[in-house]
Parts: sequence; C-alpha cells; structure tokens
Amino acid sequence: MGKFYVIDTFLVYSSTQSFIYKSKISNEEQRLNSILIASLNLFYGTKK
Repeated sequence: MGKFYVIDTFLVYSSTQSFIYKSKISNEEQRLNSILIASLNLFYGTKK
C-alpha cells in the first residue's frame, strides 16, 4: 500500500513538473516549431 502511494505521489509530482516546464517554454517552443515548419515547407517546396 505504501509503495503505491509513493508511486502515485511521484507520478503527480513529475506530471506537475513537466506541465510547469512546458508552460515555461511553450512560447519559445511554438516559435521554434513555426520556424522549423516554415523551413521544412521551404525545403520540400524547392525539392518538388
């Protein structure tokens, strides 16, 4: 019983940490993703 509680706490903690991390870098990540998508579109556009 105690082990399951520890695992649950760890899962909740890790998911919370990842959520905080994602919300922190979301703006920068979106900008990088849009740049990446644009460059991929350009690359595939010139390849065709």
